[in-house]
Amino acid sequence: MMRKCYKCKEEKEFSEFHKDRTQVGGISYDCKKCKSEIRKQKRKENPEKYREACRKSSIKNYETIRASQKRHRLENRERILKRRKELRDPRRKEINAREYERRKNDPKHLEKMRIINRRNRDKNKIINKPKTDAHKLVMFAVKLKILIRPKECEICRSDIKIEGHHKDYTKPLEVQWLCKSCHVKVHVKEKNERD
Repeated sequence: MMRKCYKCKEEKEFSEFHKDRTQVGGISYDCKKCKSEIRKQKRKENPEKYREACRKSSIKNYETIRASQKRHRLENRERILKRRKELRDPRRKEINAREYERRKNDPKHLEKMRIINRRNRDKNKIINKPKTDAHKLVMFAVKLKILIRPKECEICRSDIKIEGHHKDYTKPLEVQWLCKSCHVKVHVKEKNERD
């Protein structure tokens, strides 16, 4: 079945027209293409009216829109992540530089980072207090010649960079003297035993 559009005067299939119950035959008199052009023109002439209508509609249907968006994100998670990565990776350096400049000049961000750093510093002081106290006591004891630092490692007999190792930080003067590599190995072994 064919119908003539009253705007462009062309004969077109019924599928090229919108359904409209108010018109004869239940089909609109102007084709989809012409209707689209008319809407574009109206939107250009009065953009504020359309923006306001869109805003009101989104407020009215907020819950439905949010549910639909959530459903879409869950159903297309892999595709969305892949697309994000494709868009972001080529511009990563540029984005990071721009973000760094924005944050560098943002007083709110600087204040937030100051608070976080202060909190972390205080937290580390509390957690590492026994450890730092034990290290200070050993250094002080070595200075006063209460403890004598040997010239070689107790495990491998190496004489390169001898360090004090505490098995228990509550007993700071019970020190095992190890070279750097043995000290690291002992800590790794202790960590594995704890886990």
